[in-house]
Amino acid sequence: PYKKSTLSYGPLTRDTADDNFNIRFQGLFRSAYVSEAALSAAKHALLLTLLVAIFAAALIYFFIKVPLVPIAASAQAAPIDTLFVVLFSIASVFFSLAFVTLVYNVIAFRAKPGDTEDGPGIKGHNLLEATWTLIPLVVVMVLAVLGAAVLGDITRASPEELEVKVVAAQWSWQFEYPEYGVFASELHLPVNRPVLLKLNAVDVIHSFWVPEF
Repeated sequence: PYKKSTLSYGPLTRDTADDNFNIRFQGLFRSAYVSEAALSAAKHALLLTLLVAIFAAALIYFFIKVPLVPIAASAQAAPIDTLFVVLFSIASVFFSLAFVTLVYNVIAFRAKPGDTEDGPGIKGHNLLEATWTLIPLVVVMVLAVLGAAVLGDITRASPEELEVKVVAAQWSWQFEYPEYGVFASELHLPVNRPVLLKLNAVDVIHSFWVPEF
């Protein structure tokens, strides 16, 4: 912030020459300082981006390779498992972005010993705030559409489905097969045929769960 006209006032003397040199030297120093600060910020941004990418990739690999869901025993299991992996993969990216950024800032920008001054004030950034609001909104909408598609796929009625009436009581389960007129205390299902389970409780609310589905 120096006026250009200060370099041409009065005759050129030793004093004015020294002033001109000092002004130009300060300008070069300020430019070099800004460039060094910008370079340092770019290095931190690049390193942070790399760490976030590595951490997110490790989490996604974990969710894909480690069997966290039961072994698929029905046709409906495949789209549910796929949606599960997609959901946790997206969550891994956001978790990595928040967690790694927090840890990196705590380590890289911690206060030096004896430094008790407050940090510089930071004002709001409209573009940044709009970005971290719109991106999660889009992600949630995409997941909602995927979830609705999967729900519609696994609940689609089939003319070949077998109806099984499930009756819960304390402390037993009873299964009725109207098509065959059979009652049983254990659930037996045919292979490669859709099944419709109709649940009913004679006393309290029971939790019906078929393992490995």
